[in-house]
Amino acid sequence: MPDQWTFEGPKLDAGALERLSHILETESPIVVEHRFYAGAHAPHRFVCESSEDLVRYIEQHTRPGDSFYVWHFEQCCRDDNVLLAGKRPDAEGRVPIGGAY
Repeated sequence: MPDQWTFEGPKLDAGALERLSHILETESPIVVEHRFYAGAHAPHRFVCESSEDLVRYIEQHTRPGDSFYVWHFEQCCRDDNVLLAGKRPDAEGRVPIGGAY
C-alpha cells in the first residue's frame, strides 16, 4: 500500500522558512537534521548560519516527503555541556597551552 499524503501536518513551507530566517538573523545559528523520505541512508546533520544557505540546501538536496528537525545551536552547543574537548597533537604528542580560539 502506498503512503498516504495529506494537507495537514507540519511542513517546511514558506512560513517555516521565514521563522527560521528570523531565528538565524536575530538569535542563533541552527542545527538541522535532514531525514530522507523512503531513503536508504542515515540522516544528514549540519549547522546552518544563514537563511540563504538553508534555502540553497533545501533546493539542492531534498525531495518531497523529507523531514527536518531543527534546534538552536546556542542551546545545544555550549561549553558547559560539551561531550569532548581536545586539541590535535603534533608529531611528538604535544598540544599548545594557549591558542587563538
